[in-house]
Amino acid sequence: MTSQRKHIVCSLLLLLFITSHVTAFEVNVTQSDYNATVNHSITLEWTFPTNTSTSHDKTSIACDVIAEQKSYIVYQAVGGVEVPHTQDERFSGRVQSDTDALREGRLILHLSRLRTEDSGLYVCDVGTNHGGGSAVTQLNVTPITPLTVKVTQSSYQAEENHTITLEWAYNSTGSAFEELDVHCSHLAKPKELVLYQVYKGVERPEFVDGCFSGRVQSDTDALREGRIRLHLSRLRKNDSGQHKCAVRTCCGYGFALCDLNITAAVHRPTERPTPSPQPDTGGRTGLSIGLIAAVVLVLCVIFVIVRMKGHSDSQSVCNSRTRLFQRELQVRA
Repeated sequence: MTSQRKHIVCSLLLLLFITSHVTAFEVNVTQSDYNATVNHSITLEWTFPTNTSTSHDKTSIACDVIAEQKSYIVYQAVGGVEVPHTQDERFSGRVQSDTDALREGRLILHLSRLRTEDSGLYVCDVGTNHGGGSAVTQLNVTPITPLTVKVTQSSYQAEENHTITLEWAYNSTGSAFEELDVHCSHLAKPKELVLYQVYKGVERPEFVDGCFSGRVQSDTDALREGRIRLHLSRLRKNDSGQHKCAVRTCCGYGFALCDLNITAAVHRPTERPTPSPQPDTGGRTGLSIGLIAAVVLVLCVIFVIVRMKGHSDSQSVCNSRTRLFQRELQVRA
């Protein structure tokens, strides 16, 4: 008999000894059955009575799963101390217990990274210094159903330093936004670069690769409608390649790929602005000169007329004075 088997037998004998010398008590399950999908986590819970005399260091627990007509040890604790080496290797690193809850009469087991072979009947035996009992619950783990994810374009092409919008679509019917996981990446070499990530309906920019930091914007309203729209700005030539978006909801998992090709920026010569046609002002200039000449001519004529008139008036005055002088002379004579 191996040491592991010996330890299991001793633990079970200890449990039987405790339960045979104390008053029996009832162990219950909070749920008679559980349902989950592959790669998810689940919490199984049992309850048992406690009182002030219950001693944690005298509590023994043995939890097994019966599947495919075989029994596998899921969790074991003797005298309040966990015994991990007795655990079946298929559950190694995937089962966590809440030791604080034990003091409250609750046995809680967190089972992560679920597999289809985890399905079965889970039996937990609990023994304390004032009683013991067991209860059974059923766990059904189903495989993830394929989720249809599509790209609106299988390939995109853009120029360096420009902006482009990549878009995927998935069926969001029947799934809660709070359960949505999205992982979009650039399948670059030698490693995959994270472009955009959502976990449980919350964007996680801290996981975005540095080369995409500040260059990716998403449309959260479209995300709720089953569309992933990523605006990628300040494009670089090394952004070229396959881009993948994987979507996980409570209804399934799926992904789709698209190709992005970034070409070098073309330096186009600066075009000089075409001068706007100027109106023909030659006729207007000639007309203006003619008008000015006419005005000058009129002014000259007026000036001459005024001079001549002034000269005539002066001559008349002079003649009048001469005649008066002659008359005065005649009178004196």
